[in-house]
Amino acid sequence: MSSNTLNASVPVLTGQNYQAWVAPMRHYLRSQGQWLAVTKKPPTKKETVGDETKDVPVSQDTWDKWEELNSRALGNICLRLAPSI
Repeated sequence: MSSNTLNASVPVLTGQNYQAWVAPMRHYLRSQGQWLAVTKKPPTKKETVGDETKDVPVSQDTWDKWEELNSRALGNICLRLAPSI
C-alpha cells in the first residue's frame, strides 16, 4: 500500500476525532505488518543466572529488524497527525 492508501483510509488525527481515527489506523498498520510494533515490547530474551531470571539483549540483527518495523509504524502514525499534535 502506498501513502495514497494511507491518506485515503485514515483521517488526520486532530484530537477530537480519535474514535474515528484509531480503528482505520490500526487496520492500516495491520495491513502493512506493522501492528506488532505498536502492541509488543522491544525484543529481549530471558536468561537465568543462578536464581535470577532477567531480560538480556537479543542479537543485533533481531533488534535492527524490530527497530525498522517500529520506525515504519511510527512514521505512518505521524503522517496522519494534525500539525497541532
